[in-house]
Amino acid sequence: MNGYRWMKFFPLVSLVLMPCVVTCLNSFAQDEAWIRETLTQKIVETDEKTKVVKNFSVYSDLYRLDLNGDGHKEGITIETSDAGHELHLFNPHLMVEKSFYLSSFGHKGHIKKLELRRISTAEHALLIFLYEGVNSYLNLQSSMRLYVLYIPSEGISAKTTKNIFKGPVIYEEYLRNGHYHTRKYNVILKDLNKDGVKEILIKYSKNERVIILDKNKNWKLI
Repeated sequence: MNGYRWMKFFPLVSLVLMPCVVTCLNSFAQDEAWIRETLTQKIVETDEKTKVVKNFSVYSDLYRLDLNGDGHKEGITIETSDAGHELHLFNPHLMVEKSFYLSSFGHKGHIKKLELRRISTAEHALLIFLYEGVNSYLNLQSSMRLYVLYIPSEGISAKTTKNIFKGPVIYEEYLRNGHYHTRKYNVILKDLNKDGVKEILIKYSKNERVIILDKNKNWKLI
């Protein structure tokens, strides 16, 4: 199980190789009780039919960053519960604007990192790298998946922020016939059609897939 032992230390590798991803978030220690109270109030205001029952929840610190470049910092916190992983977005006044569930299928699934990338002169994309966990110890298999959130020029809001896009697997490891295999895809932002908006290129060897932003500002995989 050398592969699995390596995978457990992958967060440290990410921290060393990509320090700007962590430092650019400008996180600060936030009282978890405040986060829990704020999100609980949001749930109370939500339609009972859509409320998800959770037996336990753990929250990360509240990360502050300027999502749309207007000089005001929004907030992001990650909730891990028995219902899965949930990303909560706060406006600059620290009011909850939107929440998204990120599915996780295996043991120790967690969000590996967040990247805020500019895709045009006024638009951004939030890239979320979700380690989906290990679903088998006897026959090792695990993966990491990319999620993408479109950030318009006016920033996040309950009305303008659309559903998060569940992208393809960008890392996988598995055992087959006693041999350990890994496959890591490169994630590249590039304006492929020269229209002023960058696409997201997912590439491994000669295999390529592209995530595009359509005219309705929805992400699509082609």
